[in-house]
This record gives sequence, C-alpha cells and structure tokens, in this order.
Amino acid sequence: MVSRPLTLYVWWLELLRPALDVFAGVAMPFRLAMMFAFISLEIGFIFNLHIGLFPLVSISSILLFTPTEVWDGCISGFGKARRGCHALLRPGV
Repeated sequence: MVSRPLTLYVWWLELLRPALDVFAGVAMPFRLAMMFAFISLEIGFIFNLHIGLFPLVSISSILLFTPTEVWDGCISGFGKARRGCHALLRPGV
C-alpha cells in the first residue's frame, strides 16, 4: 500500500509549510531540501492525479525561489564549459 505513506507525506509537508516558510532565510541547504520536498510532492501529483498543468506551473514557481548561490554556480559552470568548447574549436586563441 503506497497510498498511506504518500498521504502522510503530503499531510505533514502541508502542515509544516508555514513553519518552513519562516525559516526560509536560514541556510541554503535547508532551503534546497525544502524545494526538493515540494517538487517531489508535485511530481507525485503528476503521477497520481490528473490535474492538468498545475503541477508543472507549481514546480516552475518553486524554482523561482532557488537561492542565488545555486544560479551563480550554474552560470559559472556554463561559462567554463563554453570556454572549453571555444578552446577546442580555436586552440590558438
């Protein structure tokens, strides 16, 4: 029976949501863990409920609250990969 643990997961996550919002500015790992929890909740909705585009819109709105450090790391990683590609194409530059 998968539905019982999933029901408890959703219930506790929704119950604790206001308290988690208060601590959102505490630490980046905590914020990322909460984002992961709520995105996993929405993915569960995709597979178990037929509610259209709501879970995808909700996931995109959750991603708006990604900490700045994560986006900075993605951009710097993308810049390094891009420079590596240019170096392969034009080794003299």
